[in-house]
Amino acid sequence: MNDGLPDILPTLREVPIYDGHSVGFDVTLPHIFTVKGKKIRHVMVVGAAGSGKTTLLAKFAKLSLEGKIDLMAQIQSVVYIPFMDFNSKEHFTFEQLLAEMYYPNHHKKKDEIFEHLNDNQEKVLFVFDGYDQSGLSIIETTCQSISVTTKASLSTVFCNLFKGHLFPKSYLLTSSREYAVLELPMVARP
Repeated sequence: MNDGLPDILPTLREVPIYDGHSVGFDVTLPHIFTVKGKKIRHVMVVGAAGSGKTTLLAKFAKLSLEGKIDLMAQIQSVVYIPFMDFNSKEHFTFEQLLAEMYYPNHHKKKDEIFEHLNDNQEKVLFVFDGYDQSGLSIIETTCQSISVTTKASLSTVFCNLFKGHLFPKSYLLTSSREYAVLELPMVARP
């Protein structure tokens, strides 16, 4: 490939953690949204700094859009959100958050774009890069259910995305360092 991304199709090690016990098994990149033959909605790629998490997410998003990953062939929209861009204490609706990031100069089309994403959730892949860099504090109390039009803290908005209260039919691919994942409440973990 000549897209600036390394030609990688690695084998990953999936390590679910439950009550301090972990079990590992190998997963190839095209199958990261499948566990034991079942589709899953949210995958978190965990690794050390510089281990290639961002490159992996970019490559997966590109292959999904190109229809080269069978399970993700229906993906038509990839929304890439780098967590390091969030350090705001302000409250947003999810719609406002997307508008600020992706179409700040298209105020007339923002409703149309958001409606398209909302109506085609099963064709949307959200890529959240660097959760550990966000400074967000997702705890049980910030995980109250909200709608896409509810203004809330970024912690609450992202917790609702992770839990499936917002865009429940979409796919989420998140990267983080391990320490930040371990701080997430179980209700917000993939």
